[in-house]
Parts: sequence; C-alpha cells; structure tokens
Amino acid sequence: MDLFCKKRTFSDTPQRHGAVKRHASGEELARRQDEGGQKVKGEPKPGLPSFRAKKPDMTTELPGGICAALVSVAADRDWSETGLCQSQASLSHQRDSAEGLSPDQDSGLTPPDAWDETFLSMELELLEERIRKEFKYINAQPLYQDYWLTYMKESQSSVCWLGASLSGLLSPSQTRKDSSFSCWQDLPEVQSRGLLTQLSLQQRRLQEAMFEVITSEASYLKSLTVVVSNFLGSRELAMTLHAMERHTLFSNLLEVRDVSESFLLDLEQRLEESLLMTDLSDLVLKHSEAFRRVYIPYVTNQMYQEALAQRLLRENIKFVTVVRRLEELPVCQRQPLKSFLVLPFQRITRLKIVLENILKLSDPESPVIPSLKQAIKAVGEIVSECNDNVRRMKQTEELVLLEQQTVFRKVKSIPLITRGRCLVHQGELLQVIVEEASGGSRIKIAMKPVQLHLFNDLLLISGKKEEGRFSVLDYAQTSSVKAERLTAKSLGLPSETFLLHLTENHTGSASALILQAHSK
Repeated sequence: MDLFCKKRTFSDTPQRHGAVKRHASGEELARRQDEGGQKVKGEPKPGLPSFRAKKPDMTTELPGGICAALVSVAADRDWSETGLCQSQASLSHQRDSAEGLSPDQDSGLTPPDAWDETFLSMELELLEERIRKEFKYINAQPLYQDYWLTYMKESQSSVCWLGASLSGLLSPSQTRKDSSFSCWQDLPEVQSRGLLTQLSLQQRRLQEAMFEVITSEASYLKSLTVVVSNFLGSRELAMTLHAMERHTLFSNLLEVRDVSESFLLDLEQRLEESLLMTDLSDLVLKHSEAFRRVYIPYVTNQMYQEALAQRLLRENIKFVTVVRRLEELPVCQRQPLKSFLVLPFQRITRLKIVLENILKLSDPESPVIPSLKQAIKAVGEIVSECNDNVRRMKQTEELVLLEQQTVFRKVKSIPLITRGRCLVHQGELLQVIVEEASGGSRIKIAMKPVQLHLFNDLLLISGKKEEGRFSVLDYAQTSSVKAERLTAKSLGLPSETFLLHLTENHTGSASALILQAHSK
C-alpha cells in the first residue's frame, strides 16, 4: 500500500498536485454515456476491477481509482517519496470514514473488505514483479535470516575458496550444491570469459568478498520486502493494533527498505559495468547519510519495539491469531515476525564486517584504500551511534522505572531522572546493627536488609522493597562516599563486612553504616 501512498496524498479537495482523478462508478459511467454519448475520461482500464464508493458524495477518492493509479505508480520510476506517513494515515482515515467508523473507534478483528483483498493482492504482485525486473540477484538469495544464521554458524569455514575469506560464510561447504547462495566464481559471465584463470587466489578472494556485499544486500532486501508486504501491508493485522502500536512495532521500516533498494541498485549496476570490481566503498559512502538517517532511529526504537511485541503476544489474542497465520504463509519460509524486525541492526553491523574483510584482502598499495577506510569508519560510526542510543534509552528506562518504585517518606525528595545520570549498579546488602546486650558485657548483632542504587553521581540507600516500592533512608553524592574494610573477626562481626562512610549525606552531615555483602 505504501507504493500508492507515496504517489499521492489525500485532502478535503478532490484533486491537488500529484493526486489521481476519481474514477466514476459503473452506474455513473452509464448515466453519463446516456446523457452525452461519449466515453468518460478516467474510465477504468479493461481487466481491472471497478469499485463503487459507499458514499458517492465524498470528494476524496475512494477505492474506485486505486488500481489504475497503482499501475501508473509502478510504471513511474521518477516519483519522489514524500508524505508517506501522512498519506498512509489519511488513507486509513478516509477508508474508516467511508465505512462509518470514527478514527478512535475500535473496529475489532473483522475480515478485510473485498476491495482491500484485491488491492493488496495487486500491490504484492506489482511489487514482486518490480523487484524481479530491477534486481538481478534477489531471487537467487534466501531470506536474510538464513544468511545470518549461516554466517553465525560457519564463521570459521570457507566455501568458495580453500582458506578463503568471510565470503565463505555464504553457505557451508557440505550444502554447497543445494544452497541458494551464489559466489562470484559461479557467475556464467565469469566462467565464459575465463576470468578465474587470470586472477591469483588473493584476487579471487577479493572479488568474492565484494560480491558478498551484493548478494547479502539482495538477501536483506528480500526479507525486508516480505515484512513490508506481508506484515506491515496487512490491513487485517493493522486492525488489531492502535495507530501508536503499529508505528512502534514497525517504526520507519518502509524507509529502511527504500534505502536498501537504492543501495542494491547501485551495487548491481557497478557489477554490470565491470565483472572485475575494483571498489565498492564509494557507493557505501554515497549512501552512508541515508544509512544514518534510517538505521539510527530504527535501532533506537528496537527496545520499545521488542517490549511492545512481547506485550501484544501476551495480551492481544487477535494480534497473535493474525500474526501466526501470516507467519505460516510460504513467503515467510517459517520465519517469525520477530526475526524480520531485528534485521536492520544485523545488516548494518554485518556490512561493517564485510567491508573490513575487503580491506584485509586488498593490496595495501591500492588507491582505493583511503576510500575503503573512510567507508568502514562511516558505517562504524553508525553502529556506534546505534549502540550509544540504545544504551542511553535503556538507562533512561531504568531511571523512569526506578523513580516509579522509589518513595521519599522521611528524607527530602530529589529527582532521579536528570541529564547524564545512569544506573551503574544495584543490589541488596545487609546492614549490621551492633547493640549492647543487657548488662553491657556482650554485644548484640542484628541484620536489616537494605537496597543500594549506585548511579554515576549518586548513591541511594533504601529500605527493603515493600509493596513494590523502595523507601529511601539516605543518599549522598558519590564524591562524598567512602568504603573501608573491617577486621570482622576481631570485632565479632560476620565476614565480608565493610564500613560505608557518607561524609555529607542528604542533610549535609556525616553518617556511617556497617554493611555485609553476600560475597567478596
């Protein structure tokens, strides 16, 4: 559906720039022809289904003209991708309006309308046809999940060449004949031109490593196409989710797929220009900004995405039912939805590794070395930023959760969520309370559990968690915290005991606690 949404936007006026004219219904065509005897402009093409709008007085286009518009979209290679999210939201709103539903009304899980089934079926066929036409190697590749699994399992083996490079990770040697992966040496053009006899073993390995960039990107795009068309494009699945849930679950996956398409087109064109590839780093640099634009937001969102998916699988029976049915379709090859959602981070990290392998196999004196190092650095910075963002998001989530679980009853409250603060360590210790026994000849030792939360700038001491909350007893800046060992046996104290000094606590005074750890 995104193909159509990218081509046009919906509005309250019948036509604007880039809009597609509304096709008349069958009755309206007949009436106009009876009146004027002429063929009506905008009549649906023969062979395409025509649909009658439920509300003829609506000025915005309903399903009647979508099929013809979709055909023109697929044929138009120069359209720009703008207003996608707004268009999709508008399409859903217009459709709900036509069905008499309010945007906030829960329509429940009902079978899609007949026009939706036809529309989605046509979209999938057009999308698959365009993929087949534009990408030479995508059909020969498995889903990226299989490629990734093979890479993980066979990281020390080789396929294409004995003792070869990471290109050998494409498939294990024992399944080489049955594998859908292909190597550069297997290309008919390479064999017919006798290129294998012209190159040294090292040069062949280099060609295989560069070819892996192409085949693995094709495999990746193949999986992205499945998740976009089969899951994101499913109206039945969308009806089991709220708008925010759908956005969180799929994030900017459409943009990720589009960037992959553009990158793969350039890669395949480079191979068409010369079977003996000398450099791909310039293409990586060309697309590096697009990688940064789509991968960082997607990976940053993955923590919320995973949490939402787990909640939906636990609580939303309709969602589970539809997802399981979609996962069983042949196009998914028995891969679960979750395996599709983690693909982007797997891909950007794998791309860096493949580029590093190309660098290892390249001649140190090659003129492409500087560009190759720059490409590796660019991709590495994206991976690092993804990791940093995920870590910061997790830290923020920890602070939010902890603040909800913490109460300041007897001490002055402070905000736990502040810029730059992160939780370093937390755990339960035992506070050793030493008291004199009756008569003063003996000491009495009591134990009380306390919870310590150590932040990068703050130490929080709380009582044992009760009713889901920690009651704060004391706190101090980490610069005011000191710990000393105690000779526990000579004092009659338990082992693993130490003295915790707060030179300036929350009241500005000094305090100390004897604490016992569970281990050294």
